[in-house]
Amino acid sequence: MIDAATDAGITVVTICNYRKYQKVSLPSDAAYGAEGDATATQDRRKIENKENKEVSTVPNGTGDRAPIYTDSRHELWGEGVPILISLGVRESHARSIIGSWLKLMKDNEQAVLGAIQRARDHRVHNPIPWITNALKGPHHERNTSLFPNSAANRSGSSAILAGVAAAAERRARERCAGG
Repeated sequence: MIDAATDAGITVVTICNYRKYQKVSLPSDAAYGAEGDATATQDRRKIENKENKEVSTVPNGTGDRAPIYTDSRHELWGEGVPILISLGVRESHARSIIGSWLKLMKDNEQAVLGAIQRARDHRVHNPIPWITNALKGPHHERNTSLFPNSAANRSGSSAILAGVAAAAERRARERCAGG
């Protein structure tokens, strides 16, 4: 059983009840019966999937399942546009401005997506100038931070990232203990 939690752009995937679901015993004639076993396993999984209709969702606004991104650019467009829309930017303008930010950042998709996610996390009311300033340099964003003099800002936000990771890990352990 796998549990995934996304918080502040960090996804923590946790394997829960491993021993309960792991079946490692193989018949002694495994090499000879592999094809028949594969068919039987596929049939069993179809039945199990019908019985276990519960689908885990990741709250990212893209439907029932989290998308699988092929590269950083795909992730930027898949995550960045919906975030900007949620911040009140029209879709066409969101796509246009992301293209401009990519040019500004010399195709550094992760930097652009990170700035968009920080704008979402800070609940910025006017995201386009805020993100543009954040991309131009860290001193612009730091001055508009929620905690302008915090040690986390002075250390490159490493304390914040460590706190987010610890909280996500703690929530994942709590979910596994409950399930």
